[in-house]
Amino acid sequence: MPVVPWSYSFISDYSNCPHKALRKYVTKDIPKEETLAGKSKMIEGIATHKAIENYIRGSSQKVAFDKPEWLPIIDPIKASGALPEAEYGITLDRQACGFWDDECYGRCKVDACIIRPPVAFIFDWKTGKVREDKRELAIQATLLHAAYPSLTTIFGAYVWLQDLRVGEQHDVSNTDRCWNGTKAFIENVQKDEHWFKKPNPLCSWCPVKDCEFNKVGK
Repeated sequence: MPVVPWSYSFISDYSNCPHKALRKYVTKDIPKEETLAGKSKMIEGIATHKAIENYIRGSSQKVAFDKPEWLPIIDPIKASGALPEAEYGITLDRQACGFWDDECYGRCKVDACIIRPPVAFIFDWKTGKVREDKRELAIQATLLHAAYPSLTTIFGAYVWLQDLRVGEQHDVSNTDRCWNGTKAFIENVQKDEHWFKKPNPLCSWCPVKDCEFNKVGK
């Protein structure tokens, strides 16, 4: 089945439960209200990202930044000339492309990045529980490198806004390893004929309500 262009969200969902990924990204047959049910935190997170983007850009849009307590951690990143919410795409032959281009094989958004070739630093805003996942930052670094081939050193870190701290600094410079691993993962997914259901702790928040393992509201 076609699963491109892929994203970290797809990879994460597939790893969590192939059937959920199938329904969300391939067949796309989950009613919108089911997708949004119980997703107040997700909606809040989207608004937060947009508000921070507007703040860094100095833009006065509808979604205004109203978290002055976060400024001590956001302002230094802004002052460093960070580029907010940049969209990147990559082709099957690992060339940079537009986020929505027909030849796009994988895509990502980088919440904030400071690019000073040959070095770059990626920041990812987080408002939930602390959970470091280097793979997400590595994928972002791989797509960033496609757009800026002169980069030789890339670091990434999560910014835990509720805790007002920057998380662990991850060296995600080995974009070859990430690219090869991600490409092999997607190729295996393409061969999947079953997309089996996988009971897991996230069944209590899953939008696939017709699954026998769904525990939303239970």
